[in-house]
Amino acid sequence: MVETCKAIISKNKALIALTSILLIAVLVIARYSRWPALPGFQWLEGPVPDDQIPYDLAIGYISCYLFYFIQVFIPSRLKERRASQALGLYLKEYVMYMKILETILKENKLEELPDKDNDLGEYKITDQKGNIIYEAFPVPVSVDDLSHQERKTGENRFMSFLLKIQHVYEIMMQAPSFMNLNEYMIELLQKTDISFWVASYRNLIYMRRLGQEDIEVSLDNEITGKNKLNELRDAIKQIESLLKQKTVVEPRSNSMTH
Repeated sequence: MVETCKAIISKNKALIALTSILLIAVLVIARYSRWPALPGFQWLEGPVPDDQIPYDLAIGYISCYLFYFIQVFIPSRLKERRASQALGLYLKEYVMYMKILETILKENKLEELPDKDNDLGEYKITDQKGNIIYEAFPVPVSVDDLSHQERKTGENRFMSFLLKIQHVYEIMMQAPSFMNLNEYMIELLQKTDISFWVASYRNLIYMRRLGQEDIEVSLDNEITGKNKLNELRDAIKQIESLLKQKTVVEPRSNSMTH
C-alpha cells in the first residue's frame, strides 16, 4: 500500500502541485463571494475586498488549469496507457527477470557468482493471478542478437542471464512507444541499471580469465553494489505498483551456498 501511494504521488507530481494551487484559487474566489460560507469556512465571510486583482488571477488560474487538464494531462495519460499496453509483455518479462536477479544478489555477492555458476537452479515465479512458471538457467539468448565478444562471454550461465535482461531492456528502449511511457516509469527503468550489473560481472569474468583468481573488492565498489541493489529493489517495487502487478520469485531448488 505504501509503495502504491508513493508510486502514484511520484507519477503525478505536477498534477498534485497544480491542484494544490487550484484549491487556493477556489478559496480566493470564495472570499469574494457573497454567498454564505460552508460549515467550517466561516472565516471566509466578511466584506468583499476592494482589490479585484486576486479574484481575477484566481479566475484566470482556474481557466488555465482546465485547459491543462483537458488539452495536456488527459491526452498524455492516453498515450502512456497505449504505450504501457504496447510494451506490456516486455515490461512484465523485464520485471520478472530483474526480480530473479534481485533474489540472486540478495543471497550471494557478485564476486562469488563465477564460482557458483553451475549451481544456479530453477526459480518459481508466481504472478498476482496465481499462475506459476519456472525459470531455469541458462536463459537462452538468440545468437543473432549478440556480438562475437558477448557470445564468448555468454558461455557463462549467469552472464547469459544478464545479457537476456539487457536484451529485453534494449528492445523496449528501441520501441517507438517507449518515449510515450510516463516519465516516472522511464526514470524507474533507468534506475534498475542492468548495464551496471552486466559491466560489473563481465569485468569479474575477464579478470578470472586473465588469471586473477583472487579478486579483492574495494569498500567503495562493495558500497556501490549495495546501493545499486537497494535502488533496483525500490525501483522494481514501484514499477510493479504502476503496472498494478505483483510477482513473487523464490528459488525452486537452490543449491547455492551463502
